[in-house]
Amino acid sequence: MTLPTRAVLLEQWRALYDILTDHATVRLVHPQPGSPDMVFTANAGLVRGRLFIRSNFRFPQRRKEEPI
Repeated sequence: MTLPTRAVLLEQWRALYDILTDHATVRLVHPQPGSPDMVFTANAGLVRGRLFIRSNFRFPQRRKEEPI
C-alpha cells in the first residue's frame, strides 16, 4: 500500500474544508504544545440549538484540549 503524499493530503483537507464551510461556520484552532490529538475533531462536544456542551476527556493527553 502506498501512502499519499503531503500534496495529496493537503488537497483532500482543503476539499473537506470547502465542503464544511459551505454548510457551517468553521473556526480553525492552532495546535497546542502537548496536545497531539487536536487534529481530530471527534468528541469535542455536542451542539443543540444555541447550547454547546464540551467534552470532559478521560485521558490526560486530551484534557489539555478542553479549555482550548
